[in-house]
Amino acid sequence: MPTRIRLATLGELDRLLALDQVASREMTRVAAVRRAVEASSCWVADEGGRLLGYALLNKAFFGFDFIELIYVASSIRRRGVGRALIEHVERESTTAKLFTSTNESNVAMRGLLTKLGYEWSGVIYNLDKNDPEFIFVKLSAIT
Repeated sequence: MPTRIRLATLGELDRLLALDQVASREMTRVAAVRRAVEASSCWVADEGGRLLGYALLNKAFFGFDFIELIYVASSIRRRGVGRALIEHVERESTTAKLFTSTNESNVAMRGLLTKLGYEWSGVIYNLDKNDPEFIFVKLSAIT
């Protein structure tokens, strides 16, 4: 059965968070996912009822859309789920620039963003100790 990307529902919030190894130890992550689900800004990758990952789109990054988080279950990474989520969120974006970020250490995500046409746009230090946050942007045809 193919992967389907759809809006997440509050009823599956616990299942979404159970996928996410970080959510079990970071309440800020739980709150961010809950807010996004409530705001209809969380998309989930679903394969026959099995949740594979999710994406959060934040609409308040200096007036531009921002992919706040992409999370894919560790057991199925590097199988196209992250790509499908990003491509779906790109279609949902309504601004001429779509931003996202990832840690310097996340080589796989940096590679995926480059393949999808994102450009390096800057760096933020001191969010995570000794692991700067790299900012990326994708320019669209929206004017």
